[in-house]
Amino acid sequence: MTVREAAIRLSVSESTVYALVRNGLLRCVRNGLGRGTVRISAEQLQQYLEGAAVPPPPKSPPSLRL
Repeated sequence: MTVREAAIRLSVSESTVYALVRNGLLRCVRNGLGRGTVRISAEQLQQYLEGAAVPPPPKSPPSLRL
């Protein structure tokens, strides 16, 4: 998929997708020389989402009222 399509799926801007790619957080395939094109597979996008998931907060013990 294109950067635009990935941005739509993530509900972020295209600039954010480019930043994720540049920082190595979102894998992609670059085609061509120079600027070329960036393509992101559905699997790569899913891997990013799985890695970015926020775990649920740990369960705290019930508070004791005295």
